[in-house]
Amino acid sequence: MPMRWTIWAILAGCAGAEPQPSDDSDTGVSTETGADTDIALDSDTGADTDPDTDADTDLPPDTDVSPVLPMEGCEVSGNGSPGGPVEDPYGPYYHNAVGSTISGGTVVSDVEFLVDHASVPDGALVGGEPRMYYVNGADASIWTASLDALGAAEPIAIDDLLYPVGLADPDAVSMEDGGVRLFLLQRTQTRRSICVAESADGVHFEMLGRAAELPTRGTLTDPSVTRLDDGSWLMSLSHGTQTRLARSEDGYAFVLDEGELQVGGVGELTTADGELRLYTCASGNIQSWTSEDALAFELEGVVVTAASVNSPSICDPSRIVGTDIFLFKTVDP
Repeated sequence: MPMRWTIWAILAGCAGAEPQPSDDSDTGVSTETGADTDIALDSDTGADTDPDTDADTDLPPDTDVSPVLPMEGCEVSGNGSPGGPVEDPYGPYYHNAVGSTISGGTVVSDVEFLVDHASVPDGALVGGEPRMYYVNGADASIWTASLDALGAAEPIAIDDLLYPVGLADPDAVSMEDGGVRLFLLQRTQTRRSICVAESADGVHFEMLGRAAELPTRGTLTDPSVTRLDDGSWLMSLSHGTQTRLARSEDGYAFVLDEGELQVGGVGELTTADGELRLYTCASGNIQSWTSEDALAFELEGVVVTAASVNSPSICDPSRIVGTDIFLFKTVDP
């Protein structure tokens, strides 16, 4: 039966604080498109070649030993204290995470407000409990909230450090042992990387290293990862109005495809309903695309519109595998 939501708000960090300047201008910002055609990989984009049944049973098996990944670009740093609010008038401070019930992969209902000052929400089952990860616009860090225990939100720790700096765009994948694997965008002055960390409890993480090295130019953001039927792993990355895919055999080290999908806007990959879907933001709404070969995607339709939730725009879709929960963000008027 559909999961019912109780409305709850978490004043994330600095309640009532005024936004302060930040250089993190593309955190949570989406670019939209209204494409309505079948989309296949376009290998003529001049893209960089840098390497890099049912939902209830669709959890990736664990590997016995995590591989040794390079740490360059994924070093954990910070002073253990929260930062200030993100100033960007289109950024996370002015976003809200909402939850809903989804059926058939495309029908959304029971939309409820969850957390304010929250952007890029993503969810996974951790120890059987639905848990959300998001960018906290009040302190520019990654937080997590239990969707079972009202008000139970806290910043994540990586390598025992609270409020690590430079991380954004969390994407969570449930593991068979009850833990969670978290993919994150890390930006420094010299590198852009997708980093991967793991946790047994969903709050305290160990940084494993760099899952994919991104071109230093451009704006590849917002990783989303799922495991395919053949055992390999697929990652999507948002590139404005396009989507870049990356692939992995072990779910840790990914290599970027040479081409790009000519559709985009902060995608979410999932196999939760027994088929491969890519949810994207387009024209202020959230759309669903399906694929039979993880190469070409066909438009399935609009999942939810901004007008239906009284928001100027919506984006950052996330499907929690093993549940009927569908997360996304709204924007303050």
